[in-house]
Amino acid sequence: MGMAVIKRSLLLGRGLSTGGARSSHNRKTPMQSSNALTAPHVFVAIATAGLVGEVAFEIYAWLISPHLFDVVLQPSNLVIALAAKLAGLQLTHAIAFPVHFLIGSLGFGAFVYGISLLFSAERVWLPGLVAGVILWFVAQGILAPFIGRSFMMDFGAYTQSSFVGHVGMTLLMARVLAVVLSYFRGRGVGPRGWGDTDHGGNSL
Repeated sequence: MGMAVIKRSLLLGRGLSTGGARSSHNRKTPMQSSNALTAPHVFVAIATAGLVGEVAFEIYAWLISPHLFDVVLQPSNLVIALAAKLAGLQLTHAIAFPVHFLIGSLGFGAFVYGISLLFSAERVWLPGLVAGVILWFVAQGILAPFIGRSFMMDFGAYTQSSFVGHVGMTLLMARVLAVVLSYFRGRGVGPRGWGDTDHGGNSL
């Protein structure tokens, strides 16, 4: 009788120990339960990367491109032409420039972020390259013919400079995006993933 009670107690204790371990394993720690990037974190990363990239693009378009390709990139002209064709609006450069700047800062930044979700964390620069080529082709291969210009503008100096500008801009956006996301994750607000820069982030 005494042996039966002891045996039953041992079995009960083992069951409680196993169940407790399983429960402890499945229970999330406070860090795990809150370890996710919030929408404001992502927005700040996108806005920061977009702003840096767009400012760099404008510097290239107005100051560097004329020396390299003998052309000034003015994408605001595309905004003016699209507004006139699609909505019959006559925009001035004073309006078209900030419109394009806003699109470039937030829209292109968000596009780079979206492309980055398709790649692993180690491929920091690749999303920027892919996004830049796509944006360049959309501008020169789709929108330019849509407003009456030749396809890829005959691959002339403007298109060549546009390629450098778009790809350079999105490469910079991708890098800044990775740095900002890594900063947030370093503060314990997000899981390891795309944007971490301490494990080969400089590679393609």
